[in-house]
Amino acid sequence: MSGGLEIRSGGVIAVDTAELRHAAARLTSLAADGDRVHASLIGVAHLLELHGIVASVPCVLAAETAGRSAALAADLRALALVYEMVELEAERAAAEAGGDPARAARLGRALAVLQAEAGDAGTEARRLLDDRRGDAHAELERQIAQALQPFGPPGWGAAIALPLLLARVRTLGRGLVPRNARLRGDPQPVTVPVLRRGSTAAPRALADIAGRMPGHGDSRIRVERYVMPDGSREFAAYIAGTQSALSVSEPFDMSSNLALYDGVRAASYDAAVAALRASGARDGDVVHLAGHSQGGMIAERLALDAQFRVATVVSFGSPVQADVRADTLQITLRHTDDPVAALAAGGAPQGAGAPGSFVAERIVHLTGSVSDLAFGAHQLDAYAETARLVDASADPRVDAVREHLAQLGTATSVAVTVYGAERGWVRAPGRADVTSSSAADAG
Repeated sequence: MSGGLEIRSGGVIAVDTAELRHAAARLTSLAADGDRVHASLIGVAHLLELHGIVASVPCVLAAETAGRSAALAADLRALALVYEMVELEAERAAAEAGGDPARAARLGRALAVLQAEAGDAGTEARRLLDDRRGDAHAELERQIAQALQPFGPPGWGAAIALPLLLARVRTLGRGLVPRNARLRGDPQPVTVPVLRRGSTAAPRALADIAGRMPGHGDSRIRVERYVMPDGSREFAAYIAGTQSALSVSEPFDMSSNLALYDGVRAASYDAAVAALRASGARDGDVVHLAGHSQGGMIAERLALDAQFRVATVVSFGSPVQADVRADTLQITLRHTDDPVAALAAGGAPQGAGAPGSFVAERIVHLTGSVSDLAFGAHQLDAYAETARLVDASADPRVDAVREHLAQLGTATSVAVTVYGAERGWVRAPGRADVTSSSAADAG
C-alpha cells in the first residue's frame, strides 16, 4: 500500500506564479466588463422603471460579479507575490550555501524590493518556508521512530539522531548541487568491458526508462545511440546504483557514493563517461541521462559538466539534486520514506531545469516497520511503480516527458550497448571483449 502521488515544480513551489498572474489579469478584465455591463443595465433599468417594470436584480448580479472578479484577481496577485518571495528566498539561500555571494546579494536585493511591496504577504512567505523546512523529512522520521520503537532505548536514540543528522545535512548545504559546482579531483582509472550489443526502440514512458536500468549481474551502464531523421546523433545513458559496500574492483561501491556526495570525482562517474565515449559520444553531443541512487547522483553531476549537452535527466531516489540549466528537462522521483532520497534535503526549493521539469513524490509504506530498515522504499522496483503512476497522471507537466520521448521515437535506428565497470586499466581475468546479442537480449 502506498501514499498518493504528488507532482510539483520544485521542493517548495507547486504553483506556477506566471499562471496565477495571467488568471488575475483575465479576472481583472472580466471585472471591467462587468462594470460596463452594470453601467448599461442601470440605464436600461431606469427606463424600465419609468414604465412600471422593476429590473434591479440584473443590476445587482452584474455588480456582484464584477466585485467578486476584482477581489479574486487581487487575491491571486497577492498569492503570486507570496510564492515569488518564497522562490527568491530559496534561490538566495541556495546561492549562499553554494558559495556564490554575488548572486546571493543580487537575489537579496530583489527580495527586499518584493518585501517592500508585499506587506502581509511577506509574513505568509516566511511561514511557507518555515513549514517546508520543518516538514521536509517528517514522514521519514515518523516511520523510522515507529520501526525502531520495539528495540527500546537504543532504538529511541537512533530515532532521535536521524532528524539531527538530516538537519546537519541541510546546514552543510549538502543535497542541492549548485549550478557552478564541479567535482574535485582527477579522473579515476576505469575499464568498461562490453557485455552485450544489439538494437532496440526508444522508451515510450518513464516506466520504460526504469525498466532499462542496469545493475543485474555485471551490467553497470547501458548506452543507447540514436540516429535521428536528419542524420544527427543523440545518446541515452542509464546508470546503475550502488552495488557493494567496499570493493577493490567495483566502481559502484559505497566509497564512490560518499565521494560523489562530498563533491569528489569517483570511479563510477568516470565509468559512465567512459561508456558514453566508447559508444561514440563526443563533446557537445546531445545526451539523455537516467540513474537510480548513486547512478542518479552521477546523472545530476554530468548535467552540470560542460562536456555533453544534457537534454534530459531522470533520477530515481538520488541523494542529490543539481540546479541544472534552463535547457535541461529534469525529472526527479523521490519517496518521502526513502532515507537515501532524504539526503537531498528537499533538493531545489525553487525548482530547476527547463519548463516542464518536476519532482514526483509519494509514500511507499504508510506505516513504519522493521522491514523498512532494509530500505524497501529505496529499491528500484518501488521507483518503477512510481514511474508507472507518473505515466498515468493527467498532470500537464508530464506532457514534457512524453514529448521528449516521442521525439526520440522518431529515430531511424537505436543501437544499444551494455557495459560492465571495473577499477583500474586491467580487465578481470576471463572477461570477454565483446558479447554480441539479439535485440531482445539488449532491449
